[in-house]
Order: sequence, then structure tokens, then C-alpha cells
Amino acid sequence: MRVPDTAPARHGLKTARVAEFFEDAAVRQGLKMALGGILGFAAALWLRLPNPTWCIFTVIVLMMAQYVGAIAEKAVLRAVGTVAGATIGILLVGNFASDPAVMVAGSFLVAAFGTMMFGGNRYPYAFFLGALTALVVVGNTMENPADAWHVGVSRILEICLGILISTTVTGVIWPRYARVEFGRDYCAALREAGRVAVARSRRLLECDVNDPSLVSTELRFSARMNTLRLLLRYGQRESEYFRAKLPIRRSMTGELGALFEAAQSLGQRLPRQSRYRDLISAELNEIHTRIEREFDALETPREDLDRINAPIAAAIARCDARLVDLREQGLTRGIPVQEAMDFSAHYTALIDIAARLKIIRECLHEIHSTLEVPAPGPRSRSEPFRITGFWVRNGIKSGLTAALALTYVNWIHPPGGLTVPFAAWLLTATSRLYPGGQGDRRAFGYVITIALAGIPCALLLFVLTPYLANYLWMNVLLAAGLFALGFTIARQGGFTLYGQCGMLFFIGAVGLNAQKPVPFQQIVDVYFGVVIALALSATIQRLLWPLLPQREICSLFAELFTCCRRLLEPLDDEELIRNQERIALIPPEMAAWIRVTTTPEYPAGERQKLLDLLQSAERLGYCILSARKLDRIHTPPEVGARMREHLAALDARCREALTDFEAAFERETSANQPASLLAAFQPIERELSDIRQRYLSGAMPFPAAIAYLGAMNFLEDAARTIDCCAGQLRGLSLEKYRGDYAL
Repeated sequence: MRVPDTAPARHGLKTARVAEFFEDAAVRQGLKMALGGILGFAAALWLRLPNPTWCIFTVIVLMMAQYVGAIAEKAVLRAVGTVAGATIGILLVGNFASDPAVMVAGSFLVAAFGTMMFGGNRYPYAFFLGALTALVVVGNTMENPADAWHVGVSRILEICLGILISTTVTGVIWPRYARVEFGRDYCAALREAGRVAVARSRRLLECDVNDPSLVSTELRFSARMNTLRLLLRYGQRESEYFRAKLPIRRSMTGELGALFEAAQSLGQRLPRQSRYRDLISAELNEIHTRIEREFDALETPREDLDRINAPIAAAIARCDARLVDLREQGLTRGIPVQEAMDFSAHYTALIDIAARLKIIRECLHEIHSTLEVPAPGPRSRSEPFRITGFWVRNGIKSGLTAALALTYVNWIHPPGGLTVPFAAWLLTATSRLYPGGQGDRRAFGYVITIALAGIPCALLLFVLTPYLANYLWMNVLLAAGLFALGFTIARQGGFTLYGQCGMLFFIGAVGLNAQKPVPFQQIVDVYFGVVIALALSATIQRLLWPLLPQREICSLFAELFTCCRRLLEPLDDEELIRNQERIALIPPEMAAWIRVTTTPEYPAGERQKLLDLLQSAERLGYCILSARKLDRIHTPPEVGARMREHLAALDARCREALTDFEAAFERETSANQPASLLAAFQPIERELSDIRQRYLSGAMPFPAAIAYLGAMNFLEDAARTIDCCAGQLRGLSLEKYRGDYAL
């Protein structure tokens, strides 16, 4: 019997594994960074530039920005920033070398301004390179001002070469486009939201439907929203094309968050003997089917996507007409009030999901209509230049760190003094960008850990230094180190503090001239240059406006409840969209901070309590957003007169409670126990019972009764959720959040 040849199958499997390996974004980023570093090193040696290390360092820093967009423009502006920074550094040293106070003050202003602008949304890396180059020139020449021009011109050439190579490699080899990845991740998040909406909508008519996989789906959706939040942050900084339609993308993300909350509000179940099953099930099933198909259509991005999906609107119109016919025929008289409430809540949520799918479809159509130019519309206004308060504070902290480092080096002359100023500034300026970090809470602990870990690294470097004289081994070390850096950056979503210190150690090792005997003092300089810079950075970060998890959590909770309170006020369309976007984007950011509240300093169970409160606050935002529709629903005069006073009183109570929540997190103290808002809803409930009965019996003409009753149901849910938030807030140990060391 002939044995089948399995060699082709094995070969195909190996080919598939190799292809899968190179499809990994982290592997690609590592290979790109390794290639960029080797090309930069070879080009710098070929051009006989004095210090190829700066070319490699520039490649590493700029390739942290992984997205492509307006390549030529970015390269030119980064080169302009480098030339401007070098010129400022030369002027500071050349004119004020004999007056260190003025030179240090000027360096403070340059470093502070460059860091502030780095946090803005206009050409951040141009300002980053400007500040970096100025500090490098000042730090390298303040003891020998006569070399200022030579060092400045050399740094310009080396850094501009790094800009050229990093921009070329990023744009040519496996280019990553922020707009493409946003579209892919958005569709994936929309797919998760669609699964929740479809599964929960079926529960109304199919009582036995209960999908246990929804919990994992909801967790995946939360992770997707966090990815979208990071793409919005980094995409606008790195890609002109992405920023051109940033308002549309923000609006889409806000709508997606509200859509997911609407999907979670589904789940009502009608009794098996309910008359709604016989009277309206066909129309409801059609809406369910149309919504499911709409999710399927939007999950796959297409450039030929129509602006409007008429079948959903037609299905809702047919269901509305059917409901009117049933009431006019008197077929709704015998339906229990609770069934009518459940149906109204379900139907209102379906209409809300359909409305948000319509907006998402319009946004996708606008994005695909052109790639570079924003389409006209209320969500397409160009994003204004802005700098958050954090980056203003971070700029001052970074400037002080640079000034302190220059003063320390000029006074003490420590080992590694040439590295300290720019490294200390770099570690401070980019501290907020560390993925999954704990802020500044463990700053001094990191100094000790990295100092101890650096000792064996320095000894290993002393052993390996002779091998670096060989050009082949030097390139092997360079490629391996840069691949590891690039892989780590892409896998972790950015540079961690350990990764940045490792990069500085690595760059220092590459900068050793192994063609000559390397004295141990040079290795000591590399070690102390990083450790001293980290110690100075930690001192400023920890003592001045420290970034602490508990403070960030309190600040974000206060902002979230402020957004909820503003939804109770009259808002124009732009303010409403902005508040909705923040309600969608704050929870993923807050969840990232809550994840690091696992250390022993936190009270037992605090992390879960914070997560529970966050979930309730998300639900509250959607309930208030849905209850806002009451203002747009036309009601019979008798209904409006009976409800006006009760709604005004409940509105005032809700605002008062939310204001107390804001104050509690701002002052980091437990909130006053408000009176139950659900109890305050009881007078409204009594009036609603009468309205429901009269509507179902046909005694009251009220065409918008279903929408009105559904919005009232969300208002009741908002009151219930505020009571829940009050109880959860009392369970937190906010008093222990005060001070830098309380947690």
C-alpha cells in the first residue's frame, strides 16, 4: 500500500506559520526598528558623522510613533524643530556660558515649552525634537562653549539623518495607518455591541434565550473601547489624515458607547401568555432582524456604504402604525400595566439603537467619502488646537527637571554628566505615556530597582565590550537590541519606564568606541548617567503635582458625574456631543487606573467597589441621555400640566445628588447621604399609572405614548441608579485617598 506523501502539507503548515509570524504587528515593529537602526548606524559611519549614537537614538524615539500620515510634511517640520532647537542651544551657550543662571533659565523655558507643545495636537514631535536638541547642545558644551557651533551642527546632521531614515522606514516597510486601524477596531467593537444587542433583544419574545457568552463579549467590548481611546489619542498626534476627521471619529466612538448601553438596557421578558406576542410579534421580529442585518452591514467597512438605511426606518414605521391600530381597535385594554412598561422600555431602546446606528452609518459614510478633507457637517468641524492642564503642569515639571539636572551637572560634575540633562528631561516629559503604569506613586522605588538591575548590566557590558570592536558583532547586538525595543513598544502599547531606562543603557553601550580600549570609567558613566537622571526625574515628579492613581480616579469620577449633571441642563448639539463623547471615553481610561489599585496599600475590596461604581455611573449617563428625549416628545396638555411640577422637583433632586457626588470626589470625602430619589419618583409613578391605564383603554389620544412611557422608564432607572451610586460611594474609603502616601 502506498503511503501518502505528507511533505507538501508540512511545507504548507510551515509557510502558514512563517506568514502568521510576520503578520504580528509587534514583530513587524521590531524588524522595522532594527532595520532603521542599522541603516542609521551605517549611514552615519559612511558620512563620517562624529557620533552615530544620536542618529540611532532619533530613530528609536521617532519610531515610537508607529502611524504614517503626511510623511514629507512631518519630516520637514521635525527637521525644522531640530534646527531651531540646536540654534537656541548654541545661542544660550555662546551668549550666557559665563552666566549659568541665565543659561539654565533659558533651558527651563525651552524644555517647558517643548514639553507643553508635545502634549498638544499639532506637530508634537517637531517641538519634542526641538527641546531635545537644545538640551543636548547645552549639556554637551556648557563646560566648553567654544565647541557649541561644532556640536550643534553635528547634532543637526545626526538627528536629521535619523529623521530621514525613521520616516522612510516607517512609511515604506509595513506602514501602519491610524485611520485603517481605527476602522478595523471600530468595526470589531461594533460587532461585539451587535452581539449583545441581538442576544438581549430576543429575550422579550423568547423567554428561554440566555447566552452565557455575553459576559465575555462585554469584556471584549470594554477592551476594544480602550483601544479606540488610545487610537484617538495617538492617531491625532501622528497622522494628519486621521486628525482631519477627528471630530467624526470622536462622535462615532461616543455613539458606540451609548449604543452599547442601550443594548444592555434590553432584556425585558414578556410572559408566555402576553397578548403582545399575538398582536405585535411579527413587527417586533422584523425590527430585530433589520437591526441585526444593519450590524452585519456596518461591521465590514466599505467605501460604497450608503448614507441611509431605509429598511430599518420602514420597519419601525410599520410597527408604530400597528401599535396605533391596536389601540384604536381597543385590543390593548386588557394588557397589564407592567407588561406595557416592559414593552415600552424595550421598544424605546430598539428605537434608540436604530437611531444611533443611523448616526454611525452617516459618520462612516462621511469618513469614506474622502480621506484627507473633512466633509461638511456638524460633526466635521476641524479639531482646534488645545493643550490640557496636565501637559501645562508636565511642561513645568520637565523644565524644572532639565534646569535641576543642568545645575547639578555644572556644580557637582558627576559621572555621566553629558547624559543626565536630556535623559532626566526625557523621563519626565514622557512619564504619562507609560502603558499600564502607576503614575508617580512608586517613583523612588523604581530608582532603587533600576539602579540595582543596572549593576549586572554594567558588568555584562564590560565583558562584551571587546566583541563590539568587530563590525559584524556590533551590528548583531544593535539589531537584537532594537528588535527587542520595537517588539516591546508595540506589544505593550508604548514605552514603559523600564523600557526607557533600558533604551538609555543600550544607547550608551552602542556609543562606546570599542575600536579603542574602553576604560571602565566610560561604562560607569553610562550607568550613572541613567541612574542620576532617573533620580532627578523622580524627585521632581514625586514632589510637584504627582500623578497618583487615586487622584486620577477621583478626578475622572468627578468629571464623569459632571457630564451626567450637564445632561440635565439645556445643551446645544455641539455641547451634547462633547458630553456624550466624554461619557463614552472616560470609563476605559478610569478602568486602566483602577486596574493598578491592587497593591497592599489599598483597602480590601476597594478595586471591586470602584469597578461597581464605574459600571453604575456608565449606566446613569445613558439613562439620563435617554430621559432627555422627554423634552422633545409632544404630550397632551393635561399630561404636561400634571407632570411639570413633579419632573422639575425630581430634576432638582438629581442635580443636587450629582453635585454632591462631584464634591465628594473633588474633596476626597464621603458624600452626604441624599434622600432616596426613587422615593421622589413615586408621585410621578402614580400619575404615570393613570396615564398608562387611560392610554391603553383608548380614553386618551396620545400618539407618542410609547416613546413617552419609555423615556419615563429611563428616568425612573436614572433615579434608581443614583440611589445605587450613593450607596456604592459610601462604601469607598475616600478619606484614605488624601495625601501622597495614604495609599
